[in-house]
Amino acid sequence: TPGLRCDIATKTYVLQILPKHQISVTDTNTLYQTICDGNAIDNVVFNLKGGATDYLINWVNNEVPSGLGVIFNNVSKTITISGTLDTQNVDTKTFEYLITTVGNNCNPTKTLSGTINVLPEHYIQLDSAQNTLNQQVCYNSNIDQIEFTLSGGATGFTVDWAPSNPGLNIVQVGNSTKTFAISGTLNSNIVTQTVYTYTISTTNPICPDSTKSLTGTLTIYPELNIVVETPISQDQIGAEALCDGERIEDIRFSFSAGEPD
Repeated sequence: TPGLRCDIATKTYVLQILPKHQISVTDTNTLYQTICDGNAIDNVVFNLKGGATDYLINWVNNEVPSGLGVIFNNVSKTITISGTLDTQNVDTKTFEYLITTVGNNCNPTKTLSGTINVLPEHYIQLDSAQNTLNQQVCYNSNIDQIEFTLSGGATGFTVDWAPSNPGLNIVQVGNSTKTFAISGTLNSNIVTQTVYTYTISTTNPICPDSTKSLTGTLTIYPELNIVVETPISQDQIGAEALCDGERIEDIRFSFSAGEPD
């Protein structure tokens, strides 16, 4: 500072400029995802810069999707949300999150948000007794009704028979649009004991890899046919009648089908 007949004095000041918080996402398409439950999400990678050196993550309503995790790399300053979903929800569920920067005292901090929309897996439940899945039934008899209910992402179903459907029907149970039953009378023309295998599989073009199934068997015994091999001695009456104490003529039978007791 110059002055009259005075020495010059100097004072130095230092201004420290702190950088603002910055956060970005590597791929904006990963911020908003719709994924089938049971599948891995596309990794969501955030990059911190400037005054942002750490982060906070907040899941709205504290609802964190099971199966996901968050990893922070302190060297590269990257935050990665990754994992395989395992929510087991029976309805579509949306999870919303916010990533907020932490670091120097510069305000405002920065926030990015995203959502993960989880589509439910298929579910199928046996409503009738467990032993209805596998039955042993006589020809031309009614089976015990096999009831099942669809839920989650399952909107329909198929029934596959091997070797074929033995004459049974699929009916809706009550007023429910999700509960059905296999029922009816067996009418397959068989002459030997035959095992019919069936598989009930859920369907939906959305999340087709989530298909679930029930499998069972129906063992059908054919109608019992009795053949008299000695028709002449079948009726020993009238002129063929015997006196008490006399030995009857042998009457021989054979079974051409069925399971004789």
